[in-house]
Amino acid sequence: MTFNKVVTWISILAAALLFGCSESKPLDQEDEHDHESVGGFVLLVDEEEIHLQFQEEQEGVAHVLEGEALEVEVVLLNEHGEPLEDEHDHHEGEEEEEHEHSLAFTGYDSAIIEIHTHEHDHENGEGEEEEHEGLAFELTGLAHGSTAFTLWVLEGEATVYTSLPILTHVEE
Repeated sequence: MTFNKVVTWISILAAALLFGCSESKPLDQEDEHDHESVGGFVLLVDEEEIHLQFQEEQEGVAHVLEGEALEVEVVLLNEHGEPLEDEHDHHEGEEEEEHEHSLAFTGYDSAIIEIHTHEHDHENGEGEEEEHEGLAFELTGLAHGSTAFTLWVLEGEATVYTSLPILTHVEE
C-alpha cells in the first residue's frame, strides 16, 4: 500500500470513529422538523455531473489538473433521488424555520488537493442566475497523485449526511 492510501484509510477510520459511520445514509435522529432528508448528492462542474452518490451506490471520480481549480456545485438529493427542495412544508401556526445546509470535508491528503467551501449562485434552466445560493466548493490540484475525501452535509451543527469516500485524481 502506498503512503497516500494508508493516510486516506487512517483518515476515513478516524472520521468514522469520531463522527459515527452512517453507511452513506442520513443519520437516524428524531427530527422535530417536517422536511425532506438528504439521501445523496450529485457533484457538478460546469453543469456536468462528475460524481453521484445515492443510497449505498456511487459512481464517478473527480479529476483535476495539477495547479488548477474546479468549481464544484453540490446538488443534494432527497430519499427518492430527486433534487432536494429548498422550501419545506410547515404546519399551520408554526414559524417558518430555515434549514440551511453547509459542507465539511475530511480524510484527504492535503499535499495532493485543497478544498475550500464558498457560496454559489445557481443558474436556472434558461441560463439566468437565480437569487438563492447553493452549496459549492473549490477543489484545487496541488500535486500529481490520488486521494479521497469524505463530504459531510451539515444542518446547523448536526450532520445530516456523510458520503462514502470520493476518489480524486490529480493529473499533470
